[in-house]
Amino acid sequence: MARKSRRQNIDTPAMTTPAGKVYKTAVYARLSVEDSGKQDGGDSIENQVYLIKQFIGERPFLNLTAVYSDNGETGVNFDRPQFTKMMDDVKAKKIDCIVVKDLSRFGRNYIETGNYLEKIFPFLGIRFISVNDNYDNNDPDSTFDSLSISLKSLINDVYAKDISRKVTAALETKQQNGEFIGSHAAYGYLKSPENRHKLVVDEATASVVRDIFRWKLEGMGNNAIARKLNDMGVLAPSRYRYEKGIVKDKRYANVLWVGTVIKSILLNPVYTGCLSQGKQKTRLLQGLCNERTTPDKWVIVPDTHEAIVSAETFAAVGEILDGITAAYHEKAGKYAELGNPENLFKRIIRCADCGTNLTRYKTVKPPSPKVNKPAKVYFHYICPTYEINQTRACKCKKSLNEEVLIDTVWETIKAEMDLCADTVRLVQKIQKNSAAKSKVKTVREQTAEVRRKINRCDTLLSSLYDDYTENILTEAEYLFARAKYREEKRLLQLKEDELIAVSVKHSGNFVEENKWVTALLRFNNEKQLTRAMLAELVDHVTVAENNRIGVTLKHRDEYEALLNFISESEAVISA
Repeated sequence: MARKSRRQNIDTPAMTTPAGKVYKTAVYARLSVEDSGKQDGGDSIENQVYLIKQFIGERPFLNLTAVYSDNGETGVNFDRPQFTKMMDDVKAKKIDCIVVKDLSRFGRNYIETGNYLEKIFPFLGIRFISVNDNYDNNDPDSTFDSLSISLKSLINDVYAKDISRKVTAALETKQQNGEFIGSHAAYGYLKSPENRHKLVVDEATASVVRDIFRWKLEGMGNNAIARKLNDMGVLAPSRYRYEKGIVKDKRYANVLWVGTVIKSILLNPVYTGCLSQGKQKTRLLQGLCNERTTPDKWVIVPDTHEAIVSAETFAAVGEILDGITAAYHEKAGKYAELGNPENLFKRIIRCADCGTNLTRYKTVKPPSPKVNKPAKVYFHYICPTYEINQTRACKCKKSLNEEVLIDTVWETIKAEMDLCADTVRLVQKIQKNSAAKSKVKTVREQTAEVRRKINRCDTLLSSLYDDYTENILTEAEYLFARAKYREEKRLLQLKEDELIAVSVKHSGNFVEENKWVTALLRFNNEKQLTRAMLAELVDHVTVAENNRIGVTLKHRDEYEALLNFISESEAVISA
């Protein structure tokens, strides 16, 4: 006889779900840059996740699988780390349902949001639920129809752009009024305690700025000035702000002076008492993001604060810098006909000791008419950290000829290609072995049996919910049984994943889908090193003491997977 629950009525959502269907559900939460200043935390990441988890927990057809949250990411585009990871998992069929707090947390771009809701999710078979909007794309009785959702997305888009327009207008007004709106004052200044939009001289660092300008007038180079300041124990700007607690990021704890920082100080008109702002703009109103503006669009207001150097000193230093720039371009153009080959190793080659990206330098050997030798261009890579600060910042000098570097890396890649060919032949030979084929058949049978058990768990979970809604089970009994079947299903799914992985290894697709193999085969017919080849195959190149070159290749995990397959298969065959 069926037992009657003491629960008389059940608050169930107006949602339709196919019989026995349990969705692998993801929570998605987002907090934008604009929202990050909220003090009450009403829309915080934590609150969003808590609300959605409560919603999922009350619905047995939703099985919480993963939580994704983008903190400090704008909603006007979908280029967000966690959102991208979630969509990768969707495509890998790890998720088939996404729940958000409301549509504005999902996105504020009308066109892209509509594209996901109306095209992408239906195509991928993804159920999408917005809790506060009472929207479920799987429920025909959902409060919001497609027109309402489109209108809601449009309102979110307009809201974001309206906020951007108002904020942009307010900031531009402050700039025109000579109010400082930057996050940090320039080195040598502080924000006034009484008015954060006004700069005041920082006596602790202003003298350093004066010394920098004076040394430049005396003929010192930027790197020489940086070395001198480091030798004197003067803290570099970012490290000074870290020590003072102005910035909290620990990566600034050991930063040294470098020539580029010296140059930026010498070029900044702020030291003459003039505010120069608007050099870069970030706004949504016209679809712009981090747009760099030309000097004629800068907002320049003179005499907004006390000067550290005179206008005459600043102008004299400017003439020196212009002369250096002109001389550089003249020298660079002198042998322009020799060409300037692409820097293949840009952002790939680094110092083995300090981790700094090496700088590529060009040297021209002039022509020698006496022996009839034309001019020739040479390139070499150096560690800029050592060049500026020697052993204070790096272990030893590195200066590597580009031709030697190219030859070494090319030989490494060719050896990897040969290894790939040998490995593929061995794997394919193993896969044709009768023992391996027998193993595939056994694994497939085991996988099918596990899949039947998983389907049985889904059926039981669905019937449990029906028994609960009909008051056959008490709430405690329902929750206990649901937890038991969910755990059983979870363990079965793990077993299924393991069996599928084994089956794939022994199938013909294992080699074809291996990233190490596909990446190397893509360049199998290349005759020389290319930038595209480096980007695909090489993680990074290091240069150590005595110019020893180290090449770290990509796809090592995929290579190890093939080696493990060979080892395991040989053990099966010999057994």
